[in-house]
Parts: sequence; structure tokens; C-alpha cells
Amino acid sequence: MGAAAADCRLADARRRGGLWRPDGVIGIGSIIGSFGLNRWKNRFGPERLAAAATWGTILALILFGAARGPALAIIASFIGGASWVVMMTSLFMSAQVALPEWVQGRGIAVYLTTYFGAASFGAALWGKAASFLGVSPARYISAGCTLLGLIATRRWKLQTGAALDLTPSLHWREPGIASHARAEQGSVLATVEYSASSPFGMG
Repeated sequence: MGAAAADCRLADARRRGGLWRPDGVIGIGSIIGSFGLNRWKNRFGPERLAAAATWGTILALILFGAARGPALAIIASFIGGASWVVMMTSLFMSAQVALPEWVQGRGIAVYLTTYFGAASFGAALWGKAASFLGVSPARYISAGCTLLGLIATRRWKLQTGAALDLTPSLHWREPGIASHARAEQGSVLATVEYSASSPFGMG
């Protein structure tokens, strides 16, 4: 989205100041989108909110492809910025809800690595496509691929596992300690013994 806005920086937009250039309007859209996020989430739910953000991204890409002046590029930037922050927040919150507390930190780390890795790879991929096909056709193709992704992922819903109890069962006994050693007593050897019966009745 940032590359699309950068391509639409025209002389008229520059004279208006940095805030009103398309890349600045992306930031404005993301701020306004974050203000209405909680109200929209409570009204529409995470699934519809994510779908709306995807449609907004598709619309922004089409408008960027059709933009030949600053007005249409600014509208596309505002829609794209709001859609970006709504989608990113919806996915992040869904990842937090889906993960149990005992593995949440590692799960969020994997999610963020995947998210930003995919964003970096996508930027390189679509930049290469734009160099071969042209900027506007690459944006139209990107919008089409986003629509296909929306259709392909309809069967998977967000935050469906929020009601599941994924805390550890803790059904095993606490380890017994024969004697408590003081810190100044030196090294301590800990051993674990398992007693298992043979499935063939030999022990």
C-alpha cells in the first residue's frame, strides 16, 4: 500500500504539504480506523469486520490502479489505511484469543514473524510484477488475488476457539522432595524414576 501511495505523489499533492500526500493520508485513515475499531467490532463481530477490511483493501487497490491524479489517490489512501489497521488488529486479536496463556508469547512471536515476513515477501513479489506488467495492471491483479483469498478462506472463521479451555490439565502429582537443601550446601542431583508395566505381562 505504501508503494502504491508513493507512486501517486504528484506535484499538486506535494504543494499541499506532507500530511495531504497519499502516503500521509494512509496514516490518517489508519488513525481514524483505530478510533472506530471497538465500536465496529461490537456491532459486526470479528469475522464481518475482517471481511469488510478485505473489501476495503480491494477497493483501495482498484482506485490506486485507476488513479491519474491526487484526488483519487488520496481517497484510495484513506480507505487503504483504515482497512489495513482494521485487518491487522482483527488478526492480532484473533491470534491472542486462540492461543492459551501458557504458549501465548511464543504463538504471537510466530504470528508476527509470519505476518511481517509475508508482507516483505509480498512487497518484493508485487514490485517485481509491476516492473514487468506495469504498475496499474499489477494493482488490479493484486486486487483479484485478494478477492480469491477472501473466497478461499470463507470456511475458516476468526475467534471460534475463544470458549475452549486450553489450560494444562495438571493431572499429574507434584514432585516429592526427600529433603530440602540449603543454598550453601553445594550441588544437588535430581533423579526421576518411572515405573511402567510390560504390555506382555512380563513385569
